[in-house]
Amino acid sequence: MSDCYGLGDIPYSTPASVAFRGTSLIVSNHGLLAIDPHQWAILELGVGETGLPLNYPKGLA
Repeated sequence: MSDCYGLGDIPYSTPASVAFRGTSLIVSNHGLLAIDPHQWAILELGVGETGLPLNYPKGLA
């Protein structure tokens, strides 16, 4: 996946949390196995579908 800062391609390396944002997925990329801070990023992947709303515990939303 290409980044918007001109640093080059950032591979998916130990992706963790995933959430919908409109018609995209936001993925936290930890890069733990490579131990490379250049891979620590938040990546956006267009999927063309809208996800369901987040399910919050009662009393928090």
